[in-house]
Amino acid sequence: MSRLSQQLGKRIRDLRKTKSLTQARLAERANLSEACIGTIERGHRTPRLPTLQKIASALKVEVRDLFDFRPEDISTSEEALKELYRNVEGKSRKEILKVAEIAKIIYGSR
Repeated sequence: MSRLSQQLGKRIRDLRKTKSLTQARLAERANLSEACIGTIERGHRTPRLPTLQKIASALKVEVRDLFDFRPEDISTSEEALKELYRNVEGKSRKEILKVAEIAKIIYGSR
């Protein structure tokens, strides 16, 4: 389980609780299983973009809002890039392009 997955899961859990939703209610709204929401919130699963879109829609936020966190152990741009590299190392070109697509959604095309 990566630190990014843990931070993302915590952010989703925090947003869910802010909106006074149970995991079951969020799962129902997002058309996902409660087990799926639980594993994402615990950081044991990194959701794909369609799942992130469902969760964001169910929480009535933008996908980029799910990533509105700063991992406490990443303090510089260089460390952030190293963390990103660790997460994509060994992945296929297709998977890396998906990460780039997600970054565009979060930060907007430039």
